Amino acid sequence: MITLSFGDNLGGYMIYKIGNLEKDIKNKKYKYIPKKPGIYRVLNLDNIKIEFLSYSSNSSFVSYPIIMLQEKYNKTKVNNLLYVGKGVNLHKRIKQYIEYGLNLVDNHKGGRAIFQIKDYKNLYIEVLLCDRCECVEKNMLIGYKEHYKELPVANMKI
Repeated sequence: MITLSFGDNLGGYMIYKIGNLEKDIKNKKYKYIPKKPGIYRVLNLDNIKIEFLSYSSNSSFVSYPIIMLQEKYNKTKVNNLLYVGKGVNLHKRIKQYIEYGLNLVDNHKGGRAIFQIKDYKNLYIEVLLCDRCECVEKNMLIGYKEHYKELPVANMKI
């Protein structure tokens, strides 16, 4: 089990627990993720048991079928990577993503399956700043699919 403090910086990567991000957004204390381009990845660093729910924490979209998510996850569960996303302004993009999970907005389509995971608040978001975030995200997903023959569970397309 890896235990990380809130906002640990591991060699250029910043890591935040989703539950902590939610609290800070609710309390208007969300200010620490840079307003720069980059990628973010949702990770299961503590190796929690991944259980999919038939519904999402956001009621504005139709949930994915549990069996589809479970089959996809079973192909890649040896890896702790669950989703890869990008943003030209990571501060804004990750805030939108977390607000989506809190059912405050309905404007985030990518990575929605994360919010069908029972204990998603115990997952982490890893942030990597990079100028060519579209290329980095695409190359990361292509490499992942080549290796595992499947995309991360919450990525539905490259």
